[in-house]
Amino acid sequence: VRNMKWDPDKYCKEPQRRKRAASSNGDPHQLTFDGYAYDMMALGEFVTVRDPRGGLEVQSRHELVGTASATSAVAVGTGQHRITMTTVLQEKGPVTVRLDGQIRTETAFDAGDVAVRTQGQVVTVTWPDGSEVRADAVYGFFLTVTLPDERAARVVGSLGSADHNMFNDLRMADGSLVLDP
Repeated sequence: VRNMKWDPDKYCKEPQRRKRAASSNGDPHQLTFDGYAYDMMALGEFVTVRDPRGGLEVQSRHELVGTASATSAVAVGTGQHRITMTTVLQEKGPVTVRLDGQIRTETAFDAGDVAVRTQGQVVTVTWPDGSEVRADAVYGFFLTVTLPDERAARVVGSLGSADHNMFNDLRMADGSLVLDP
């Protein structure tokens, strides 16, 4: 047996930062960061996720389609810029991406330190800390928000927060708890 000095830089890998995901899809079926599933078939514009410290806000617009609702628009605030995605409510409808109100047709551009990428019907917005908003146009937007644990624990909105308590995920705009969804 050889006596060697332990070198953590050599033998240990950096731990992967854990992330939490929440989603809204279809007419919309919501899944919160804590895993609470519910249907939100209301019409209007809603705060989907907001970081109270700033730098990230996601809003969604639900419009009537037949007798159901679907997400026709997603707005992402970065603190400095606003990225919007709109689609026609039909199968694989065209997606229009705007940065601060101006249509962008490139498949990749930056909004400050936030990267925006499009590939077909999918738009992905990524922050330096690994936070990500993915909007996939499939008869309206299917929306997935993935956040590092620290940010996920403090966000508010219709996708709740990752505080390991799914029973406090649904709140009114004034912050009061919805006790019986």
